[in-house]
Amino acid sequence: MTDNVVVETVKLMAVLNTDALNISASQPFGKVVNSVQEARDELLSLVKATGTPLSEFERFRLDYLAKYLESKHVPIHTGQFLSLAIGGEWHCQYTNALLSRADETLRCRVTQYVEPGANHSHGSIVNRVHWKVEREKDSGQGQLEVRCRYMVNPKGTLSVSLEEHVLNIDELPNDPEEVLMTIQRTIPFEFFDPDGAVLQTAYVDPSLRITRVAGAHFRNLFEVFTKES
Repeated sequence: MTDNVVVETVKLMAVLNTDALNISASQPFGKVVNSVQEARDELLSLVKATGTPLSEFERFRLDYLAKYLESKHVPIHTGQFLSLAIGGEWHCQYTNALLSRADETLRCRVTQYVEPGANHSHGSIVNRVHWKVEREKDSGQGQLEVRCRYMVNPKGTLSVSLEEHVLNIDELPNDPEEVLMTIQRTIPFEFFDPDGAVLQTAYVDPSLRITRVAGAHFRNLFEVFTKES
């Protein structure tokens, strides 16, 4: 199985690229799903599972489920309806980015807040990295806010530009600058520096969003978000 997987390096990040396996909505990995509800329920059960990381099989299976949902989704091109669909706070549950330099002593979770503008042609995105240092003789916690702006094009994709990073510290670690560098290595690069990213909403419903990420520094990248009701 591993021999058929391509790990593709793109600048400072790498992604799990399953093109060599020919996974698609009509070419399943594992058993065939027969409805959007079935695919959605299984995908959510995978990304919300606690404990050990996803296995290789589960990551390939998730790739298939995401492509199936995308094939059934009708894209939203109207700015107002797109804003209603993607606005609010989303929890990042999965990305196919590979994190070979992640630091296990730094626990991180990422949320993304999307705030559409008044005329729905632009808005803001804030990636919030909730971090906690757990090391011998050192501890600390806080949030890193990656603040961005976006513009919506006629096809309904979002072009993102980075504005600033803001490090908020609730409990001061020994070396805040070192923590910032560790965060950069530990979270998917598209959340730390999304400048120039182009986001396509591949699937969205009130509590699930799948985003395809393109741009000069991003390729074959997708993310899964959930929203609490």
